[in-house]
Amino acid sequence: MSNFSIRPYGVGELAALYFPHIQQSSAVNQLRRWIVESPVLLEELQSAGWKRYRKVFSPKQVAIILDHLGEPESASAISQGRIQFN
Repeated sequence: MSNFSIRPYGVGELAALYFPHIQQSSAVNQLRRWIVESPVLLEELQSAGWKRYRKVFSPKQVAIILDHLGEPESASAISQGRIQFN
């Protein structure tokens, strides 16, 4: 069972968890890219009130992101090529 906390996260804060080995601004850009390249994720986030310019993800939005991308540790492994989608 995970200890990942579902709470409000700053966009940069959550992005840094998904991409810990790059600068925060680059991590934010990458997380946003993942969001807009996934139509289902984008639609669900928008339905939950997400706007591209907002600086904070609500707990509901964080839960949606986790449902689609997994927890940051597993997503980081995917972005580094340690885990691949089939």
